[in-house]
Amino acid sequence: MWLRPQHLLFLALSPAPFFGASVSPVKLAAEINPQSIESGEKIVIQVALLDAANRPAPAPKSLPVLLQARQASGEVKQLGTVTIGAGQLSKRTAVSVPGSGLVYIWAKNPELLPGGQFVQVRRANPKPPPPSPTSVVRPRPELGTPAAQSVRALPRITLRFSPDRPFLADGRDAATVQAFLVGPDESIPANILLNVYDSSHSMNPAPLSIPAGEPNGQSVLTSTAPGDVTVEFLGSVPPTDFDGDKNLKIHFMPPITRLALRASPPNISLVDGAELIATLTNDQGMPIAAAAPRVVAFSIDSGHAQLGAQQMQIAAGQFEVRTTFTPQWAGATKVSVSTPNLLTATAPVQVSIPVGLLLCSIAGGLIGGLLSPRSRRKADRWRPAVGVATGFLLYWACIFLGLSNLSRGLVLNPLSALAISAIGGWLQMQVFSSLSRIVQPSGTVARK
Repeated sequence: MWLRPQHLLFLALSPAPFFGASVSPVKLAAEINPQSIESGEKIVIQVALLDAANRPAPAPKSLPVLLQARQASGEVKQLGTVTIGAGQLSKRTAVSVPGSGLVYIWAKNPELLPGGQFVQVRRANPKPPPPSPTSVVRPRPELGTPAAQSVRALPRITLRFSPDRPFLADGRDAATVQAFLVGPDESIPANILLNVYDSSHSMNPAPLSIPAGEPNGQSVLTSTAPGDVTVEFLGSVPPTDFDGDKNLKIHFMPPITRLALRASPPNISLVDGAELIATLTNDQGMPIAAAAPRVVAFSIDSGHAQLGAQQMQIAAGQFEVRTTFTPQWAGATKVSVSTPNLLTATAPVQVSIPVGLLLCSIAGGLIGGLLSPRSRRKADRWRPAVGVATGFLLYWACIFLGLSNLSRGLVLNPLSALAISAIGGWLQMQVFSSLSRIVQPSGTVARK
């Protein structure tokens, strides 16, 4: 079954439980009524949230939707903003359409694919002046002169497609191809059948037709292959004049509908780091490679941490990027990643205090202080306490300054914490003089 725009409104107004499992919005649908008006009249726009399968999807949070109009001249006008609250499926509003001719109305939000439709705006016909009471005597035609015959011009038509955006190559994201009557003819008393070629061979219904008495007709098409679909007007019955370009290029892109974020590992200590992995996926969570470079932005929503990079680019042919996460304080941290036209993804990272390593460091410093050389002075009684401090300081330098030639994994071993801190406790105050040659007064680290 093919989904036409009028079907989308029915879906958007249906209760979500009707479809079973919960879904996440992927795109906006803008249902406009009426689609043919006189200049100055208002239209009603129903903005709905749909998932990748065109099912209604409740808003996961409050989503502001900007309404805009692009006139036939290309000028863009703002029509206002509607907000779809958390848990809501749609929002309705009435607006005035600027300009005349074919005006494209669309709804957009940075985290969703935009939706839109064309509205045919006719210039208001001026009322004819009242008839003059004075009778007008018309001259009689001369004998032998044939009566003037009125020659009716061919109706003019043009093609458009909506929404004006790339479509998902999943066989479900449908582009609406519309044929409009333009010019003085708002409708004609006969069906117009358009011979239209589409390279996807999926247009339905086919042939595209403008029903008798209607200002436009429409078909929909889909594709399962990324790339351009060509729609070309070849002719019509009865004959018509064509206005504009006879070829439409409708672009289909890989069916990327979600942005996933994962922290690896999700639970770390203050001395550890994590990797943040942002992945482009389809509706089933399978990774999908991007056809063109795509920029993603990482951010810390709550907590204290440092990111290796806040903005990265997923290269064409790739589906993920990675950046580092370095904690600055213990507690729950929330990170997020965003990219245009996809919902922002979040992930938690739990940062804990490395109690085990601290206890090992304290024990090692205490042992080193007890084993340190004695001078038989009263100050010797402070050696265990000094050993705890200097042992921890040496162990800190090995972790964060790379003072040791050991690998980081080996340094974070509890036995290493005990041994390194014991050495620091045994060295006592000499640890400070050693570190002073590494750490400069400005706070920079001197590297050999």
